[in-house]
Amino acid sequence: KCELEMIDCYVEFPYEFKADDKFFAAGYQSWTFTREYGKDDVMKGTIKLSHIHSYLRHYASITSDDRIVKYSEVPGEFHSHGYTYIRNGELRDNITTEDDGTVWLKGLPMVDQGDKGYCVPATLARVFAYYGMDKVDQHALAAVCDSSADGGTSSRGMEQAMRDVCKQFRTKFIVLDDYATNLKSVIEPYNKIAKREDKAPLTPMGDVFATADAGVLRQARAGKPTQVNKWMKDIKKSIDSGTPVIWMVMLGIYKEEIGLPQSRGGHARLIIGYNLKKKTIIYTDSWGAAHARKTIKAADAAAMTTGRYIIKLR
Repeated sequence: KCELEMIDCYVEFPYEFKADDKFFAAGYQSWTFTREYGKDDVMKGTIKLSHIHSYLRHYASITSDDRIVKYSEVPGEFHSHGYTYIRNGELRDNITTEDDGTVWLKGLPMVDQGDKGYCVPATLARVFAYYGMDKVDQHALAAVCDSSADGGTSSRGMEQAMRDVCKQFRTKFIVLDDYATNLKSVIEPYNKIAKREDKAPLTPMGDVFATADAGVLRQARAGKPTQVNKWMKDIKKSIDSGTPVIWMVMLGIYKEEIGLPQSRGGHARLIIGYNLKKKTIIYTDSWGAAHARKTIKAADAAAMTTGRYIIKLR
C-alpha cells in the first residue's frame, strides 16, 4: 500500500457559445468582479480600488486570485470561483404576445413537486432553471429552505427561506410586497366592509387570509379598478422584462381553473403573464404539465396574495 496525493483534477468538455449567451463569473473574495460576461467581453483583474495605494496593491496581490490564475484579457476567456452557470439568450426573447393581448413568458421549465410540500423549493428551482441554472435541484433547495416533505415551508418562513437561497446562489432578491405589508393593509378596509355586511371581523392575531370571507376580501383589496390596475402594474413591468414573479397565495378562497392537489393553505406559484384588457393574469403551479399555464381574474389574484417577489441575476 502507498499513499496517493491528488496534484490536479479537471473536467474538460466543448461548449459552443451562441451570440447572446452569458457566462457568470463569481469573484474571488472582494478584489475581483462578480458579474455576467458576454462571449466577446474582456475579463480584467482586481478592482480599481486596489490600485490607489501601494499598500492596497500589495494586499490585493497576496489575497486576490492573481496568485492562482492569469488574467489573459483576451475576449471570451473567463474563469469563476466556486460556482458558475451559462445563461442562454436574453430573457426578453421568451416574451410572447398573443392576438387577444395576452403577454406571457414561454420556456419556463416545469419542476413537479408531487405530493411533497416543496412548493417554495420547486418554484425557486424553476426560476433558476429558467435563468440557465438547471443544476439547482429542488431537494437541495428544500434543505436550504428547511422544508419538510410533509409540512412544506411555513408561510411566515417563506420569505426568509428565499432570501437564504438567493444569498447562497448570489442572486438578487426583490420584494414587491410581503406578508407583513399585506396583513397590515388588508385588516382596516376589510373590517369596514365586514361591519357593513354583518360579517365577522379580522384580527391581526388570527390566520387572517385563511379565515377571510371571499367576497369581503375581494372588495377590500380589489374592489376598485385603481386597486387592480396598481397591482397589475408591477406584474406588467416584471413580465415585460422577461422576469417571472414568485407569487405567494392563500389557496381555497377562490375557485381555480382546475382542481389542485392542495385544497387549502399557503402556497408558492409563479406569475408568467397578464392581459390588461381582460384584467387577468397567467400563472403556473409546480404540479406537472396540466398546471403549466392557467388563468385567473386579476381581482381574485390580488385578493388572495400574501406576497410577491422577484429573483434576478446580479
